[in-house]
Formats: sequence, structure tokens, C-alpha cells
Amino acid sequence: MAKRECILAYGDVQIYNEDLETLEPCQWLNDTVIEFVYEYTEKEEECDFIDLVRPAIVYLIANTDCDIKYTKDYVFLPLNDSDGDGGSHWSLLVYSRMENTFMHYDSMNNRNDYVAERAIINLQKNLVCKNPKLKHVNTPQQGNGYDCGVFVLYITHLLADRLREDQEYGGRPDPTLWEIEGSFDQRDIDECRKELFVMISDMAAKYQIK
Repeated sequence: MAKRECILAYGDVQIYNEDLETLEPCQWLNDTVIEFVYEYTEKEEECDFIDLVRPAIVYLIANTDCDIKYTKDYVFLPLNDSDGDGGSHWSLLVYSRMENTFMHYDSMNNRNDYVAERAIINLQKNLVCKNPKLKHVNTPQQGNGYDCGVFVLYITHLLADRLREDQEYGGRPDPTLWEIEGSFDQRDIDECRKELFVMISDMAAKYQIK
């Protein structure tokens, strides 16, 4: 077994060799990679109107009584079906304050619907909203049991780009902005996985930890 080794420190995130390995083909993405991508997006892209909540914090505020608040126009929340001992499926919950609606994106036959419905009960106080609606959005489906985390990251990027463009034009979000059915397929997910692996590997090589 390879020795556990930190290969990259970026912002508040530390990437270990075993984290990078989850981006290899046919592997289930862990929360550290999702945290890294969210950290990178916040630092490198114009998205100051979006809260990208880290997976560990999503689990905390969805399952405990804490006072962390998120008040931006849009809040992205990666959901896991973990019961505290590890989970097996990721989906994405996105809150639009203007519409007072949670959009839920699930790439595996709505498997996390109950997770989203349960989480929203607690999330309302943390997102400072009352009686929000919940919409389960038709989502491209994964053709395997391991790509759910990559779907979450791909959809996050897709929607953030749309919202950024909408902000530039100063318009209100069109309801069709949230529709993603037919917007991508499994080939895009495969390419996303490869690109993330290369990006983190290149950054680790460039910023070697001494």
C-alpha cells in the first residue's frame, strides 16, 4: 500500500495521493476533490454572488443545529446519502433566493430525493429562507455506479457559468436556466474526470510540497 502523502495544499484544502486516485477511471469521487474544486472556483472565477458550500459543511448544517449562515443569491450544496459512517451517492441541491426554490439534480434515478427533502428542513434556517419550494430537475443519468460526484461538479460548473452570464446581462434568471436535460452526456463526464486529474496533477507538480 502506498504511503499516504499530501501532494497539494490549495487554500484551505489539502489533497493527498489517495484523493487524486479517486479521479482515476471507475472510482467514486470523495469529498476532498469536491471541496478542492469549489475552493478553486471561488478563487479563480467570478462567482461572488454564489455560495459554494463544502460537502462537510452541508452535512453539518443538514443534520445538526448550527448557526452557520449563507445569504448570497444562489447556494450550491453537494448532498451525500451518508448516515454518518460514509455514503454511496452524491447529488446537487441549488437554492435560488429570488425564486425561493431548491433545485435538486440527481444523476441516479432520483436516489437522493429523500436526502434532499430531509436536508431542506434544517437548511432553511442556515440559508435564511422560509417555506421554500423544491423542484427535482430532470438530470442526465450516469451509466455506472461511480460517476455521481463528477456529475455534481460538472453540473455546478454548467449552472455557475449560466448564472455568471445572466449576471453580466443584468437579467432575472429565466426558469429554463435550471434545465439541463440533454445539455451533456457521459462523454462529457469522462472528459471532466480526466481534466480534473490532469489539473490537480499539474498543480501538485508545480507547487511541490517540500
